[in-house]
Amino acid sequence: MYPYTANPHLRPQEYEALCGFIEDLTGIVLGEGQEEMVASRLGKLLRDLRMDSFSELVRTLKADDNMAIKMAIVDVMTSKETAWFNDKAHFHLLAKGVMPQAAKGFGTFRVWSVACASGQEPYGIAMILREFAKNNPGFQRKINILGTDFSDAILDEAKRGLFCNLDSAEGLSNELRNRFFLPNGDCHEVRMDIKRMVDFRKANLLDALDSLGRFDVIFCRNVLVYLAQSIRSDVLKRIGETLKPGGYLVLGEGEAMEDPENRYEKLEALGGTMYRLKQTD
Repeated sequence: MYPYTANPHLRPQEYEALCGFIEDLTGIVLGEGQEEMVASRLGKLLRDLRMDSFSELVRTLKADDNMAIKMAIVDVMTSKETAWFNDKAHFHLLAKGVMPQAAKGFGTFRVWSVACASGQEPYGIAMILREFAKNNPGFQRKINILGTDFSDAILDEAKRGLFCNLDSAEGLSNELRNRFFLPNGDCHEVRMDIKRMVDFRKANLLDALDSLGRFDVIFCRNVLVYLAQSIRSDVLKRIGETLKPGGYLVLGEGEAMEDPENRYEKLEALGGTMYRLKQTD
């Protein structure tokens, strides 16, 4: 058996090097006080890679342009826990504030879920919009929801739409589970009609975003807070450029909206907040 260390120690210089690597590749900042989390997440990866220490991992990253190892680290470090209908007010505002106006429009109604993780947010949006369309027969627009993330592994998980543990059921009522899921062994799987409403695609917010198309609503919640301050404004500006005129941007609770050009108007209702991109003359 390969003699790896069961609980390798993460030294300050190794932590600094790994943080720099993550920030350069993704823009995500890991500050002080997160050493234990990093050591825990990367510890299993070390064993999978048959490495004995974090210093060996850092040396490999510096000496070898091995994209597979780089992506494995990013997959581990960018995964996040999610809950169904987190910050419910945003979903109420989508259903009661945005959709009645959207019913007057034309063409495909598109929603982007940024950093969608294992899929709870885009699937939850699909359920809300499905219910709206069902209860409003006059709504004839096709609906498309795009979920993006940086991690291949988490996107593969999201595409399956299979939720098996208590954590993934957090925030999901029995009524919704019965309506939009089918039993699959000890798990619950999202119904196919909901899956068809959602596409998943890999995207890095540091790259060009034009190829994603234009959106009526963008959910970008609890994303900016993890980015380096130096790039937040640029990322927010480029995300906003994918909004259709009159479209809505949703940020996480406590995330600041930077709008020096006064392009947005703030919409507050039903306990939630969205930012509407002003129509140009």
